Amino acid sequence: MMLSTGANHSEAAAPCVRNTFLLALAHRLAESARRGDPLSVILARVEEFQSLAERYGLQAGNEVLNAVGRLFIRSVRAMDWVARFDATTFAFLFPNTTYANALRIVERLRATVSAAGFAVDGTPVHVTLSLGTTELASGDTAEAILGRAEEALGAALQVGGNRLESRADGCGQETCMAQVRKGNVATCQNV
Repeated sequence: MMLSTGANHSEAAAPCVRNTFLLALAHRLAESARRGDPLSVILARVEEFQSLAERYGLQAGNEVLNAVGRLFIRSVRAMDWVARFDATTFAFLFPNTTYANALRIVERLRATVSAAGFAVDGTPVHVTLSLGTTELASGDTAEAILGRAEEALGAALQVGGNRLESRADGCGQETCMAQVRKGNVATCQNV
């Protein structure tokens, strides 16, 4: 798979792979901690992959995932990272991006994919995302920030999908949660 960040917006561009993403995350975490810059991480699961693979075959499901990946690459800045993190999940790394801005980006990505016209063998297919996001907290490791993003993604999947859940330390020392529904960012609430 070809390495790509948002810098290459061509149709041939593909998300980077998990290991490359983890190296970039480690580098950006150290850089952000040293400079005091914000950093946000997002995990996005394509929800329909299993049903697409069962109905049209694994190759068709992968073609839709690749199309989603190309759409993601066209939707981010050159400094951002997009990776195919596992079979159905993409990971995003947004340097110099505050938690509030990450929430806006995530909702834009969710809405863009939901509105996109994907097709398999000429048949339109609707694709939705469940997303989990978090931001860099003081003393974070790559495992800690990814763990919060995975926790948030799990919460989004558990309550029905096609939504965002987030975890961040932006409400003082407590963990806070925000939900995005139909383009509205809910107020950060302590949990």
